[in-house]
Amino acid sequence: MTLDQKLALANVIGTWLASIGTIAAVIVSLWLVRRTGRIQLKIESTTALICPDGRMVRCIVISVTNLGDRTVTITNIRWKIGKGKSLTENLQFFSLSLGSTQFPTELEHGKSGHYFLELFREDEHNWEQPFILGFVKDLSPKHLDTLRIEIKTSIGQMVQVRPGKQVLEFIKNHKFN
Repeated sequence: MTLDQKLALANVIGTWLASIGTIAAVIVSLWLVRRTGRIQLKIESTTALICPDGRMVRCIVISVTNLGDRTVTITNIRWKIGKGKSLTENLQFFSLSLGSTQFPTELEHGKSGHYFLELFREDEHNWEQPFILGFVKDLSPKHLDTLRIEIKTSIGQMVQVRPGKQVLEFIKNHKFN
């Protein structure tokens, strides 16, 4: 192989490597743009004891953390249960007196909103009995497996998660007087 042939081969290899590098750069940039535009929320739900005003209150706590790079505005939280034609939705209201974050909730990267549902109230604000008997109705494992918490954002995107283990246990084992 002559020197001219070696130089021509090196030129072709260089062109191919530059082309591969360009394609890789385009793929990475498109992936970054798509990733940045996507809403990423971490949603947790559990039962907890809180002390808002010197009294101990048992609550269901739903926490939403923004893991994405873009700011997210949460407009509401709802429950869903069932599938297909039997799908039922229930918009949830939260107790501001317990310190729930107000809607709409604007969450920047790494920020969280916390929403509290007081349990065992003895007044007209008791929501467990209508929720469990009127909304959930069927406490069979198959039906409860379809129960979801849905977070709705201002851009119409919705994120659904299964309630936490303690929340499901509360629903399954709650007894009414």
